[in-house]
Amino acid sequence: MNISKEVKLVRLSLIIAVIVSTAGLMVLFTQFSYDDSGITIMSSFGEITIFDPKQPSFLENNMYHNSELSFQLSKPNDKWDIRVASETIRTEELAYLKSKGYVDGIYLDKDSDRRFLVSVFDVQSKNFQLENYISKQIDMMNSEEIKIPIKRISKSNDWAIVSFDSEKNTDDSFSEQLLFLKDNKLYMIQYSGKSPENLTELEKSDFNSILNSFEVI
Repeated sequence: MNISKEVKLVRLSLIIAVIVSTAGLMVLFTQFSYDDSGITIMSSFGEITIFDPKQPSFLENNMYHNSELSFQLSKPNDKWDIRVASETIRTEELAYLKSKGYVDGIYLDKDSDRRFLVSVFDVQSKNFQLENYISKQIDMMNSEEIKIPIKRISKSNDWAIVSFDSEKNTDDSFSEQLLFLKDNKLYMIQYSGKSPENLTELEKSDFNSILNSFEVI
């Protein structure tokens, strides 16, 4: 084999190697990377970013990743506990919820104080609209003179955030829901407790970090 032919073969081998390597990297990137575009919105506890899931890491002990229910979130620290919601609901109540499409969820609490509830529902209507869902909740609560500090619903009907405030200085005067609609399932993380005005800066920071970490995957 002459030198010119050897050079051509080497060049061809290098080109093939580059193509194969690039294709391999593209496959890996497609399989293991996440969309990091995100959308920044305001919750009652501060700015959060949605549609920005982080890849689970065994180094992050406080991340909870539920592949069965397709969501993830992070605990602020080890003082927070996660419990499967269906294990704490009475049998008859669970049967009723499941008849409404309830799949399951978790409680996220600190010192046995249930502050966050994540719920997943099968959407039983082909034309389910977050606008209608939230409007029904508001109509039910208006008789109690509830204020709505935040109400934002995406035009694409895939996410929404709404808060309810009774303006009372009690431990259950305020709630906020962050909702996602994906693959015919409704995902909701709901805070229940004191209004932001009656929380410490540390509490608001913890609650904001939980909402900020919640992602449908």
